[in-house]
Amino acid sequence: MSNHSESCPATALIGFVPILAAFITGFVVCLVTKATLSAVFGNWWQSSRGARDMEIARLRAENAELRRALGLETGDSQ
Repeated sequence: MSNHSESCPATALIGFVPILAAFITGFVVCLVTKATLSAVFGNWWQSSRGARDMEIARLRAENAELRRALGLETGDSQ
């Protein structure tokens, strides 16, 4: 009596199909989660970065103004 499962290629797919389905499901869940997080936090992150960049630019301008007032510029020191 021969074992039919060894000769039938469909039985090899029985273990493969759920694994493939799990990978596809995980990939879709990952994409949806990334899209959701980008939608929720993307605008907040960009706006906070913009505010931070503006603050840094203001502080650098203030620093340059103080250096000029104190004569600490490289051109003034020579």
